[in-house]
Amino acid sequence: MGIRKTSSIVWKINAYIQNDRLWSMMFQDILLLGVGVVSWCAAAERQYGPIEVERVRNIVYVDSAGWWDRLISVGYTFVPAGATEKVTVSVGAFLQYALPVIVTLFGFQVLGWLLGWMKHSRQLRRYMRPIDDAALTAERISAQGIDEQQIQNLEDAIDQISLSEASVHIGDKDLMGLENAINNLLKRLQESYREQTRFVDDASHELRTPIAVIQGYASMLERWGMNDRTTLEESVHAIREEADHMKTLVDQLLFLARGDRGRQQFTLAPVDISEMLKEIREESEMIDETHRYVLKAEPGLRAYGDAAMLKQAVRILMENAAKYTPAGGLITLKLETARSRNEIGISVQDEGIGLEAEEAAHMFERFFRGEDARGSTKGSGLGLAIAKWIVDRHGGRIEVLSYKGVGTRMTIWIPWHASALQ
Repeated sequence: MGIRKTSSIVWKINAYIQNDRLWSMMFQDILLLGVGVVSWCAAAERQYGPIEVERVRNIVYVDSAGWWDRLISVGYTFVPAGATEKVTVSVGAFLQYALPVIVTLFGFQVLGWLLGWMKHSRQLRRYMRPIDDAALTAERISAQGIDEQQIQNLEDAIDQISLSEASVHIGDKDLMGLENAINNLLKRLQESYREQTRFVDDASHELRTPIAVIQGYASMLERWGMNDRTTLEESVHAIREEADHMKTLVDQLLFLARGDRGRQQFTLAPVDISEMLKEIREESEMIDETHRYVLKAEPGLRAYGDAAMLKQAVRILMENAAKYTPAGGLITLKLETARSRNEIGISVQDEGIGLEAEEAAHMFERFFRGEDARGSTKGSGLGLAIAKWIVDRHGGRIEVLSYKGVGTRMTIWIPWHASALQ
């Protein structure tokens, strides 16, 4: 009985979430295609002067039996300012290249969607095992003399579970403890899936932006760039920049995915933290000449951890500090100890824009970026999530002190094991 009930719940929850994901992907692809068509037409109009809202525009096509012939015959007509004859722009010329790209992209999305369906089904079945146990317990209780109607009420309550209100209401005092246990499990399950869904949606959004930019510049190259040196250089530079951004984002996503699955390599050994920070400061000064870097650390301080991981975490904090600190600003890297707590601290202090308290509370969430950071600096919002994962694996924590318009100090505290001091 327990297996049958929980299998039904798994199907309901997973079907609701996965169907919503599929429709969301379809809508985003259609929207991307629509934006591409509008941009294509707008670019054509700009060749004849500024775009005028009151200009007469029409969509024309050749009435043909074949849908593809009809599609590629679609044209966009308008009358330029000061002219009497219509100008026709071939929208089909854009669609015959854009549609295969969109369909291919959607194919990869559907493949990921199918894999996600199977993965989430397995996760849900694992999460629902306590309900199976609860059902078996209910059967045992029933066999010991509880009214059969109580068990029937529990079955009916489980059957009526929906994603919008994933909770069980029995109204029976004898089964109140079982009801609370089931509801707590369902609540945690809902929260976990909301986080996963938001992560997938945010990742799709972040990847879609550089793809759209690359497609836009590739289209511009196809139209004008081959004969226009300025357009060619601008397009190549933008495509390279967005490709680098996409590679960084994918690398970060893979890092977090491996970490979530417990497949990220992690090797603990004594690490000379003083020497590591010295190397990071020298690297920062070499690649960034627009800021001043200061290191405050006594030599020979060591901790127990993964040297490469710790270095990556500190680099993330340094890159963030440089990103939000104005040119000429000071970035201070400091090593300190808290012997009473048996901890060693690595702090990075900047003279940047700072954060409000409510923003600081969310800064380690995946894809979170402060309001002032959006649009002013490039980034995906994954760096601090990676740094926190690394610090968590070391049994440590990150302490944040930030004031709006003054700056931010972030300190990594990790256990200072006596074995690392030998």
